[in-house]
Amino acid sequence: RVAEAERKADVDYLAEEVPSAVRQSLEGVERVASLVRAMKSFSYKDSRDRSYADLNEALTTTLTVAR
Repeated sequence: RVAEAERKADVDYLAEEVPSAVRQSLEGVERVASLVRAMKSFSYKDSRDRSYADLNEALTTTLTVAR
């Protein structure tokens, strides 16, 4: 039964493909998280006080959102 189940599941194929699929999924999750962080940083902050802005962060988040 075990041998038949392994044959049906194509364990060799899964062993070859699953690590790549997991890596791609993790990269996708990181891209989404990066975009969410950028959108949060890019969003309007309800404050009337003037303060200094980090130009590098502004450009980085703009490029992340635009990409």
